[in-house]
Amino acid sequence: MSAGRSPSIIALAVALALLPVEARSEVDGEPGSCDPPCRSEHLCKKGVCVSLCNPPCPAGQRCVKGDCEPIPHAGSPQRRSHVGVLGAYNAALNGSAQNTGEVRLELGGPYVSLQIGPAFGDTVTTLRSAILGHIPFQPLDSWPFYLEPTISLGYAFGWLDDGLEGHQQDIFIALGLRLRYDVHPRLAVLLELLGLQIDFVRLYSNRDRDVQRLDVVPVTWNLAVGLAFLY
Repeated sequence: MSAGRSPSIIALAVALALLPVEARSEVDGEPGSCDPPCRSEHLCKKGVCVSLCNPPCPAGQRCVKGDCEPIPHAGSPQRRSHVGVLGAYNAALNGSAQNTGEVRLELGGPYVSLQIGPAFGDTVTTLRSAILGHIPFQPLDSWPFYLEPTISLGYAFGWLDDGLEGHQQDIFIALGLRLRYDVHPRLAVLLELLGLQIDFVRLYSNRDRDVQRLDVVPVTWNLAVGLAFLY
């Protein structure tokens, strides 16, 4: 009987000898094997599961393809500081408003951002600034996609092309909803489709610096798109 078993034992020994070192350690239960098997984004080294990210990701982040990314939580605010540049078109909704194109530089913190930039219309060139409040909300944790309800209060100073060297000043409030899509842990696309701006105070001054308040309330619909660098 022992003679019958000899070929099988010899064949098994030859097969084990031909296996790579890592495979033999898995079979023999040596320190190179990990039981239970390692999760994704981990490697087995000397019987211990280690992260692909080196150094390991800090608290609140996870390793994805060797890079650390914030851990998303469905329904929880994802607040990040950012620097962004947006192009906007402001469509007039009543007779006292006019269509303008705008460029915005946005310096953002976790809760509040500062916007500043020029706007260009047919009869006025404006420098606009605003304080913007926003709270990003993530509907699905599987997508790096956020909804950002926004509210802003701002001031605009304009140079009128009226031949009288007139100036225009506006104090406005704006409500909106924009979308943020993180295409990279450090880069996001911003898209604003819902934005209503009401200029509730408008002042006019001429070259003699006579200032008067105009009895008008311009209303515009704002559309904007841009990129933001996250940090």
